[in-house]
Amino acid sequence: MEVPGLAEKRPSVLVGDTILARVNASDPNRRWFEGLVSYVHERTVGLQFASKFVYRHGDTCEIRFKLNRSTIRRMHQALQLPFDIPRVLIPTADLNKIRLPSAQETNEVKASLINQVIRDNVRQLLAVTAIKIRPAGSLPLIIWGPYVHFILSQS
Repeated sequence: MEVPGLAEKRPSVLVGDTILARVNASDPNRRWFEGLVSYVHERTVGLQFASKFVYRHGDTCEIRFKLNRSTIRRMHQALQLPFDIPRVLIPTADLNKIRLPSAQETNEVKASLINQVIRDNVRQLLAVTAIKIRPAGSLPLIIWGPYVHFILSQS
């Protein structure tokens, strides 16, 4: 379905959003069907409806976008959770958790590396290993180098 204004995010439609549709909008006795957005492109959205929804090419439909409350709930939840801003901006506590890796840990990381530059550079290998073995819950680090760009984070 083509949606005017979709590229400008007016309306903002996400995959998984609910859309209500009624065939032949001029007939008020038609019932509303609820569908799900399966994909979103620049100007079009893909919709999935139950088999009871019958649409023939050329039929007119009245469409209503239903607000996805889950997104708003997640935003409110994020605002209510305790958030330590200095920990994110200046992660000194997380940096203190980084320790010098053992030879075994370094060899395990070395065996899994694809990039030969890091594999052969002892200092880079130690840095990558130290970041990889950080405890769970540590902040993700972005490493930017002349040869390789990495984003390492705890899973």
